[in-house]
Amino acid sequence: MTEVVAIVVLHPPDRALSGDDTITAQTLQHFVPRPGDLDKVINWFRSAGFVVDAPGPISFSISAEPTVFESLFGDAEGPSFDLDGLPPSIRRLLAAVELADLPDFGPGNP
Repeated sequence: MTEVVAIVVLHPPDRALSGDDTITAQTLQHFVPRPGDLDKVINWFRSAGFVVDAPGPISFSISAEPTVFESLFGDAEGPSFDLDGLPPSIRRLLAAVELADLPDFGPGNP
């Protein structure tokens, strides 16, 4: 069975992200979540059975077998996962959980 990989993005502390937001090195400080929020969400996903990797200021990746995704999100297909099945204390901190766009090269991809 192939692992599913997704990207988890947190909300900035004072508002929700919108499609009009442009995040750059110069504007990143406006999007960083409150201190402790990133760690809280990372720890929750780890306790739910996900491997957490590449944490950054506003996002990180999660990976697991499809059954782990299905137990929380209802499916493992993406591209956007429904957050309604998550606890409210975690859901309110998240902007999105999106299927990662993995490269078509590397092990298993000649």
